[in-house]
Amino acid sequence: MKRVLWIFLVVLFLASCVKLHESGIPSPIPIEPKDGEILDPSSPVTLSWEVNSPFSGWIYEVLLEIPGKGLIIEKKTSSTSLTLDGLEEGLYSWRVRLVSPEGRTQESERKSFYLGGPGRVS
Repeated sequence: MKRVLWIFLVVLFLASCVKLHESGIPSPIPIEPKDGEILDPSSPVTLSWEVNSPFSGWIYEVLLEIPGKGLIIEKKTSSTSLTLDGLEEGLYSWRVRLVSPEGRTQESERKSFYLGGPGRVS
């Protein structure tokens, strides 16, 4: 009985440490690049994020858009980063959608970055 109570308390504690959305799963938190960051167009772009959760088995859908033109890349990964190469200069926005093993989803905030700088003419 003490063991069952101890396990229940540990699970309750872990659950209270995780920021959950209404869907019952945590929101991914974009880390890099920072919102509005200007990146070197000659280097690959690495998008990274974190999820504050003691659970595993998540799949991440990374969505990259050009504002006004729509979605240009949608990739799935089990990692918390994705490196993209061959992007043209310009403004991009990105977000991450977490997909639980049960198929429930939760999206991160949308972040933007400039590749080559805003208003730069190639």
